[in-house]
Amino acid sequence: ATQAHHRDATRRDLTPNSTPHAPRARGYRSPNTCKRPTSHRSIPMTTETPTASVLSSEVAALKEEGNTFFRANDFLRAAAAYTKAIKQAGKDGSDGVELAPIFSNRSASFLKLSKVSQALADAQKCVELRPDWDKAHFRKAAALEASGT
Repeated sequence: ATQAHHRDATRRDLTPNSTPHAPRARGYRSPNTCKRPTSHRSIPMTTETPTASVLSSEVAALKEEGNTFFRANDFLRAAAAYTKAIKQAGKDGSDGVELAPIFSNRSASFLKLSKVSQALADAQKCVELRPDWDKAHFRKAAALEASGT
């Protein structure tokens, strides 16, 4: 009677879609409890760069326009918007670290358009501007892989 009561109590504790789990291998940690080491640096999102406030409002608007086109899979227009943003930044005197995300995004657009040499050139510029940024190296690696190098 006690075993039957325990079994029924366990079944009631389960939600309708849940099932009992098999025992896990020793040392296994579920993804929800797994914590990254504090030394791990995550790849920052290009829309949330700490230096984005240095960009002029016009350059930021062009960058956001490019992001909108990219999300809509309109890579040619996205690349054109990023190009306009880079040219405008040159006119505004912005020519530093804050442009790395724009070069990164344009590199991704060119890669989607199979313009590998242009994607690689932008990725290399991105690495020059922010050599400590993991995403810049990821863009360069993706372009190199697409080129077969």
